[in-house]
Amino acid sequence: TLLLGCKSLCNAGVVVELAESCSVFFSKYQREVSDEAAGKAVWNFKGAAGIKPCNSCKNVVKMGDDEDETAASLAAFDASGYLVDLSCCDPDRFDPMQDADLWRAHDALEQMHTTPGVRNAAIQQAERACGLSYHSEGLLADAELRAMVKPSSYHRDPMHIMLSGGVMNSELYLVLRALSEVMPGFRYSCLKDFCDASWKWPRHRIKNNIGDVFSDVRETASLAAKQFKAGASELLAVYPLVRYFLECIVPADRIPAEKAAFLKCCEVVDHMQMAKRDPRPEVLNKMKDLTAAFLRLHIQAHGKEYLRPKHHYMWHMMRQAEEDGFWVDCFVHERKHQLTKDASNHVKNTQSLELTVLTNILNCTLEQLKIVGVSCLMPPCADSPELSAATGLPCQVANEMRYALQYINRGDLMFAGSSACMVEACVKMGEQLAVLARSLVLIDRPSPTTSRWSLGSIGLLELSTACRPAACWYEANDGTIVALS
Repeated sequence: TLLLGCKSLCNAGVVVELAESCSVFFSKYQREVSDEAAGKAVWNFKGAAGIKPCNSCKNVVKMGDDEDETAASLAAFDASGYLVDLSCCDPDRFDPMQDADLWRAHDALEQMHTTPGVRNAAIQQAERACGLSYHSEGLLADAELRAMVKPSSYHRDPMHIMLSGGVMNSELYLVLRALSEVMPGFRYSCLKDFCDASWKWPRHRIKNNIGDVFSDVRETASLAAKQFKAGASELLAVYPLVRYFLECIVPADRIPAEKAAFLKCCEVVDHMQMAKRDPRPEVLNKMKDLTAAFLRLHIQAHGKEYLRPKHHYMWHMMRQAEEDGFWVDCFVHERKHQLTKDASNHVKNTQSLELTVLTNILNCTLEQLKIVGVSCLMPPCADSPELSAATGLPCQVANEMRYALQYINRGDLMFAGSSACMVEACVKMGEQLAVLARSLVLIDRPSPTTSRWSLGSIGLLELSTACRPAACWYEANDGTIVALS
């Protein structure tokens, strides 16, 4: 209904009122970005539980049990070396699945289902071999949509791959387990006290009680699940702190293999965050190298017991960004859940529920879009005669500003290339944005992601897209500032 026919969004569009004018809004299908469960529901893939856990590759099969010959991976029986399992660290060995291959497999299953006399056991065996569950009303069965909605348009969500029951959750659980084995008395509560110390965060990312992710309740849940239990945003907030704890506090000779694997996983997440702002080929190629290095280090430290399909799906994060030219994940989509709830809560007449709710969501989204891409001071603002006299331009100051799709606040520590500063005020000089900042003087770098600074002079700093906030920081007793990037 949305994509086909004379009244569809593709052909007829929809009229949207913008200010004093009207525009016709057209839409076409391009991507489905989702977690594994939604992908299985839409495309009827077997998914992570199947013999073929990846429907983007023809020759990737699930892990086997090295100790049980009857449960070995199919790759172990392939003398040609064509099949590979989830532990493969060489993406050149993956054979990409083509749309025609999946449609052909579906059509073969359809023929088996509609042919009288075919036994269920044979059908089930064929479905396992194809990695598909046949459904007569499924998307793969819709011949009319095949020209428009292709299986290759399915993109696995990087947020769920890495941060929501993902690879980082598993890696953090494993490194904390290793710490508890070599440091008697170590528990998650030790990191809770560490996180609840005098750390400071960018104001727009303030994390109240972030140490609660290491509470006794979370520890019990993590040990039971054999995976660190935390939300994606919580994990983004705490992994730099755990990395600092391992690099600067835990003795270097403790858990070297487990630490190396965890630190390499952190680098992958670092570059994932970087790719959102800068999806250049060199950034994505670096991610490929880091992914290969991480998988090798993980196998050296933990063997193959904890490898999951999501470890393989990491390879497809970069491929998807290369195809689109930009990074796509579900963070923004899931943040809109609250907008949808707000638009729905007051609706009492359910006869036109969809129209009413979608209209409210559209209006709210259009209002947000008017400002989200605009760099400006955030009110309240005040004139600054002192800065106006010093610069010769009319100047305004504020505690907060939006610049290049990120928020900058008074009190934030920011990196600009190899230098850093502490923001004292956000400034608008004529039509140009800047910050009044206290420069920081580098003292040393205790680790690759940790730097120590002393306070310098105050001055105006012009902004650029290279400016980024520190992950977190604290002021030491001697007045120096330790910052984590």
